[in-house]
Amino acid sequence: MARVCDDWIQTYLDWTLPRSESPETMILWSGLLAIASALKRKVKIPAKIMGGYDIYPNIYVIFVAPPGVARKSTTVGRSEVLLREVDDIRLASTAVSASKLVSDLADTLDGSLTILPSELGTFMNVSNEEMYDLLTDLFDNKTAYTYSTRMHGLETVKEPCVNFLAATTPRWVEQQMPLHVIGGGFASRVIFIFEDAPRQRQLYYDIDEKQVKMMKEALTADLKHIAEITGTFRHESKKTRGLIEDWYQGLDVIAAAAGPGVEGYFNRKHIHVHKLMMLLSVAESDKLVLTKAHFEKALVILDAIEAKMPHALVYAGQNPLAEMTWKVWDYVKSGNVLTEKAIIRRFHVDLGSDGLSEVLGTLVRTGAIERIPNYNDTKKPAYRAIAGASL
Repeated sequence: MARVCDDWIQTYLDWTLPRSESPETMILWSGLLAIASALKRKVKIPAKIMGGYDIYPNIYVIFVAPPGVARKSTTVGRSEVLLREVDDIRLASTAVSASKLVSDLADTLDGSLTILPSELGTFMNVSNEEMYDLLTDLFDNKTAYTYSTRMHGLETVKEPCVNFLAATTPRWVEQQMPLHVIGGGFASRVIFIFEDAPRQRQLYYDIDEKQVKMMKEALTADLKHIAEITGTFRHESKKTRGLIEDWYQGLDVIAAAAGPGVEGYFNRKHIHVHKLMMLLSVAESDKLVLTKAHFEKALVILDAIEAKMPHALVYAGQNPLAEMTWKVWDYVKSGNVLTEKAIIRRFHVDLGSDGLSEVLGTLVRTGAIERIPNYNDTKKPAYRAIAGASL
């Protein structure tokens, strides 16, 4: 069966972006999740290349944004609409215990599930830390996974494969996500996408319903086609393989310099890059070839979310001012110089005078911003961001 779309991901973006306020980062990753769910463990980068382990294209993605801002749940739903059209893809319940999730995996024909909780809290709060541990173990695609349940004793899942896309808010991360989760293995396996504003503000649209329907049918047909692809990937050339090797040699330096909460992600970035390369390759063709273009595009996609990633992770286990510290810093960075009066006017409802003084003091002490005590001879202070600074 021939493909309908020249590039599945581009068609997915064309299908969603014109009728959505959601940031493109979130829409893009919801599309990538759909491809990963179709591929399961049917394709891989083999241990023969990686030296001792296979890499499969399954991914974990969590959208983090304030309530109602980035249309997180709507974006998760775009992917779900297509996945429900493919009989071979099984969607998990979004409110299950860890033991029930294992039982559901064991009941599948191929050990594969896609989990799409539009609210991460609803899903995690059933088993909480037990669920984090389970998802961490399942991500690595072991040959078999054994779990002890009260009802069925030992449950064994052969060749498990889980894809995960969820949405939550900074407040939930702050109040409910344990700090050790961020510093541990789970967070390093997740692509956290933080957004605090919509891509556009648009209430009304002039939708060509016929075109939208045709694009959905094309995406669904190709997703069914992708679900039939099997085999192992190879590099297009030794030159491309060498380029990726050279990049990897410098990754430890980047990981060592990473900010709080994201060190684990950067230590695993080579895994995320390879998963992305597979998804981008399959979006274009059945050839199972990793090209220089796929590698470079994977880096661009990850670069687009890495700058904001700490905004999502820093909230876990932190004091109540953690979220506002990032917001004040972002606000100060938005202008050359901002008077203290302007900052107070912007944040007085959220922080109050004492909280704002503490946040500004923290940002000054960490070298993120500087205080100008007598700005423009007004005898009133102002602040500006320090170029190249980070929290």
